[in-house]
Amino acid sequence: MEKIVGWKRRFLSQAGKEVLIKTVVQAIPMYPMCVFLLPATLCNEIDAAMARFWWVGADKDRGMHWINWKELGQSKNEGGIGFRNLYDFNIALLAKQCWRLIHDPDSLWARVLKERYFPNVSFLEAKKGGRASWAWASLLEERDLILKGARWQVLGRQEVRFWKDNWVPGILGGHPTPPSNADISCESKVAEFIDPIARE
Repeated sequence: MEKIVGWKRRFLSQAGKEVLIKTVVQAIPMYPMCVFLLPATLCNEIDAAMARFWWVGADKDRGMHWINWKELGQSKNEGGIGFRNLYDFNIALLAKQCWRLIHDPDSLWARVLKERYFPNVSFLEAKKGGRASWAWASLLEERDLILKGARWQVLGRQEVRFWKDNWVPGILGGHPTPPSNADISCESKVAEFIDPIARE
């Protein structure tokens, strides 16, 4: 088998290899990566195999690696080829699923997950639990990544917590720090502090 693959590689141009890597090799794991967080070591091994395939010479078993795989992963405008880093792509796909859960909570799959894993809280507050599936644990890891960079936009929403949620730009933690000597509820909503008439 190796001899056949090597013989075929000899007749592929760099453009042919690029098409093969992008449309076949990087596309095959796309569906599982939408649901599961793959181990970084596995993604690195696949990336290394793609790099070997890309650089193999016509008369050699091993070609010269003129540029590292990370640089080849940059866009063509930045001097790369646009190959995806599989681990980063995996994280992006899972983060997209989390975003869908947040913004489309009435979809069938969101309702199934809610019933099974977080019936009494929102997805943003859901816990992993003792019997979490690989898919659920993967979603929660990327949910936490989103929460680190996301910020609430208050508008007219009633659920944004004044002292806990990330809603104020430019403040460490994204929210005011409660005074130590005040008797306050950490669950107080931002809406409670806004004058509905003056909107201030």
